[in-house]
Amino acid sequence: MKQLYPMRINKYLSYIGVTTRRQADKMIEEGRVNIDKTIAQLGDKVNKNSRVTLDKTNVSPNKFREKESKVWMFYKPKGCLTTREDTQGRPTVYEAIEKVMESTFAQNPSSIHDMKTIGRLDMNSEGLLLLTNDGQLKRYLELPQSRIERVYLVKISGNVSDRYLQQIQDGAVIDGTKYGKLKIYIHKRLSSSKCWIKVHLFEGKNREIRRLMSALNLHVISLKRIQHGPYVMPKSFKPNNITPVEVAPSLIKLAHTIEKF
Repeated sequence: MKQLYPMRINKYLSYIGVTTRRQADKMIEEGRVNIDKTIAQLGDKVNKNSRVTLDKTNVSPNKFREKESKVWMFYKPKGCLTTREDTQGRPTVYEAIEKVMESTFAQNPSSIHDMKTIGRLDMNSEGLLLLTNDGQLKRYLELPQSRIERVYLVKISGNVSDRYLQQIQDGAVIDGTKYGKLKIYIHKRLSSSKCWIKVHLFEGKNREIRRLMSALNLHVISLKRIQHGPYVMPKSFKPNNITPVEVAPSLIKLAHTIEKF
């Protein structure tokens, strides 16, 4: 990754897996980060041989080997939260993943600590959840400005037609929140009052599909994500299945060279 240097300090801390870029900015503002024995400032850059410390602990490349960017594909089941910990003690995806990793990848169960979820699925939703050890790739695949396509299968109840659904295809404003353009159409009819619809989102705001369906007076019975960017969940995948997937070098390069969105 020599071509990445000089690199902004917040991006560097995110890239080697120490924290997210936003949290890195907070650490820098608190004076906890040093570059070559000098307190770092927002916007400072590091070179490959810079000595970086966080809370007086060395996090420079000679101690933290630059990691190969990895992505995992996980089938998030219903009934768990996309978070590491929950104050109410509810199940989390990381608890589910840790159990799977210990049995499936027993040779390196510690890799769970390097995983960061790319985006979220709410507690009652299921399907494809990507994880990565690359903070910059996570950020690129999450940001609405990146226009990454996400595809969902949604089972709904209500009298609906493609024409009725097209009311929201150019976007909508709900409770003061603006939602962008999307693709939406009937995927499979189950009865006169129930069907599966397919939704293609390009921003992925919090609970976007549920809010849009509610605005159309449609009830969501089931919501499953089946695609996120270039990653399509295999039809054979079942809840709690997890597998590493290939990361295209062009995707890594794009995520690491775009500085601002």
